[in-house]
Amino acid sequence: MIWVFNVIGVRPAVWVSYITGALLLVPLAVLMFLPYFTGDWDSANLVSKLDMGSFDGGLRLVIAWLYIMCWSAYGFECCATFAAEYKDPERDAAKALRAAALFGILVYGLLPIGAVGTVGQEAVEASPYGFYVQGFEEVLGGGSSIAVIMLCAGIVLSMNTATLDGSRALYGISRADMTLKWFGRLNKKQVPGNAMTLDALLNVAVLVLFAGPSAVIQILTFSNFGYVFAHVVAISGFLLLRRDRPDWPRPIRVSSFWVPIAWFLLACDLVFLIVGSLSFKLTGYGDYKELIIGICILAISLVLYVIRVVYEDRKKLQWRLPDEAPSRPAEAPTATR
Repeated sequence: MIWVFNVIGVRPAVWVSYITGALLLVPLAVLMFLPYFTGDWDSANLVSKLDMGSFDGGLRLVIAWLYIMCWSAYGFECCATFAAEYKDPERDAAKALRAAALFGILVYGLLPIGAVGTVGQEAVEASPYGFYVQGFEEVLGGGSSIAVIMLCAGIVLSMNTATLDGSRALYGISRADMTLKWFGRLNKKQVPGNAMTLDALLNVAVLVLFAGPSAVIQILTFSNFGYVFAHVVAISGFLLLRRDRPDWPRPIRVSSFWVPIAWFLLACDLVFLIVGSLSFKLTGYGDYKELIIGICILAISLVLYVIRVVYEDRKKLQWRLPDEAPSRPAEAPTATR
């Protein structure tokens, strides 16, 4: 159904996001704000179980969970994927990114405090999704069935967002001559239907191959390797472009103040990627097997790049651009379409 809503145009998919997003906001609001008014929030529940005297039980464990949290905390990057489809790409893309980032800060700041303070850490650990239902029961005195429906809407929202975002990212990669041409085609509704089809097939395959109580976190752990790596590359690209191509036009401009912040974020992401990917076992949701799967999945992209360059474009394989970057876009070679 998600595939159908996406391939028939962007508006049906966006309306799915509106509806499921609105439903998901209800359980979020219930645990973020209401417990303070109903008296169900207890500060005694906010007790740290970290052993900061031990690297594995302290700092390394924190990094491992921060690494997993990147999967959703960095989710507002999908706003950039739609930049070309906004009415005013330069203005609307910046507005969307800022609004989504602020919303992410709000949720990640208030939800953990409200949820753990209401239901306790043990309930959250026992079920990453089920604690919402318990929270509904404690705060509202019922409504667990409604909570389940709303959580299902949240899962549908995640799938829909992943399809919207991932298909457009894959389309852009193809248009940049870095993966198969088949993914760089639009259907009659002017959406990347081929990329969406691959997304649907992969989702079905993952649901069939991985099952069990910890399946959700296991899927995130091995898929997260490529996701965090992509952010490392993106921030590195920003820093390199500001240094090597300072005269290139920047439709969405940020001041030089953000350059040292970018260096700091790059360092954080590198720590998350290296330490976090080697620490799955500490979270109880995986081992080195998940890391190997993640690397193998990422390696597929290199295979597709080689096929695109050597077989489809009949060009010489190059792993880097010439050392001298053009000073202006007009001097850059025209990409093959």
